[in-house]
Amino acid sequence: MKKIFVLLAMLALVASPSIKTVAYADAATYDSPQITQSAKVGQTVRATLATWANSSSQTFAWLLNGKALSSAKTLTLKVDSSMNAKTLQLKQSASVSGETVTRVSNAIVVGKTTVYSQIEFADAAKTTLQVSAGQIFPSATAVKYQWYRNGFVIKGATANKFKFAANDTYETFKASITAKASGFAENKYSTKSFVPGDQPKQYALAWSDEFNGSAGSAVDTSKWDFQEGDGVAFKNAGWGNAEEQWYLKKQATITGDGSLKIDATRNGASQQKCYYGDCKWVSSKLVTYKKVGFQYGRFEARIKGSLGQGVWPAFWLLGANVNERLWPGCGEIDIMELKGQNDSTVWGTLHGPNGSNGTTAEMTPDLTGWHTYAIDWTPTAVTWYLDGVKYHRVTKAEYVGSNSSLVWVFDHEFYIILNLAMGGNFVGGPTDETVQSANLTFDYVRYYTIDGVGQIVNH
Repeated sequence: MKKIFVLLAMLALVASPSIKTVAYADAATYDSPQITQSAKVGQTVRATLATWANSSSQTFAWLLNGKALSSAKTLTLKVDSSMNAKTLQLKQSASVSGETVTRVSNAIVVGKTTVYSQIEFADAAKTTLQVSAGQIFPSATAVKYQWYRNGFVIKGATANKFKFAANDTYETFKASITAKASGFAENKYSTKSFVPGDQPKQYALAWSDEFNGSAGSAVDTSKWDFQEGDGVAFKNAGWGNAEEQWYLKKQATITGDGSLKIDATRNGASQQKCYYGDCKWVSSKLVTYKKVGFQYGRFEARIKGSLGQGVWPAFWLLGANVNERLWPGCGEIDIMELKGQNDSTVWGTLHGPNGSNGTTAEMTPDLTGWHTYAIDWTPTAVTWYLDGVKYHRVTKAEYVGSNSSLVWVFDHEFYIILNLAMGGNFVGGPTDETVQSANLTFDYVRYYTIDGVGQIVNH
């Protein structure tokens, strides 16, 4: 949640870290035909068709520089001088379960050494890149490598492996491979772009709360604590944002259907005395502060909210050293903030000594439907996801800029906060007087390690 810079002393508020794996249906995949991996004038190129189940009306055609060779009718092709230095492929088509499927084979340049390669990680720690081996045909007598970062030559990086710096995790790498086989012309090949931090990751569930208790049962106190009141007891009236609510433990309940629900209501609020007078709202805030802390990893929650001017739900992380280093020096990561008057927008933001960096994403259906909000937090970046789709990233290099690296305070223990605020600076002032209640429901909160990186601190 966004704080004003006059914030004095904010005791750690926390929600629960979580991540969710979103499954998507894969489109049908079909193998491609293959041809001889290299050839020169006088040699024969051979093709092997792909096998597709339930296929009929199958055809194929040889392609020279992308155009069909009408005279080539068999799966073998004798290379003549007119084909020299031109690209040769085979196209295969068929009807598969009523759908027309077309695939094209690998490509060779007649008379040139064939080079196919890609970048991959060379080590389990994913700190070193390498050019995949065994993709040069025929076997080359001379192979040269050159690595590029963001399109610029990396001086001295001329081996098939390259160890990149931690700050380069989200930079774009390519490699060129120049090879010459006996009897074939030299060929130079450039790999596809490779961003180390965007490669598939291994997530391991390490902590969660599925809220599976019976209706009315207590929240798991080994995981959660409550911060009650209007912030005055924490020397932070209005929680630093001119908020209207008084937080009460009883406003958060286990529903009995596998959810946690926070209810905000005006009913009975005036019995509490807020910093501004009789309170207008009661709501609830749960934190893992002094229960469970986290450093790095994936945090995810499945959540639905409610509409109304001034309704302000949040799922966020705060630096556990907030009492020793006041906000924003402790650091804050807003995984999800919503505004009840903006029904289809989510905010994801980083707050620290070098200011705030955030953006929004649009959702369908609106915020009253279930959505999954998550971040990946690593030593070099924080990345936001809505329903499994990345929409924002802040890297350490971007945030630090020309400042001291000490402004990157996202390198220590944080804790989780789940809360439903009412009114305040972020949502544009007081709540609409016609809004009488609001709610925020959590299906689960989960925390995962990322490629083995991530730590839980039990207090």
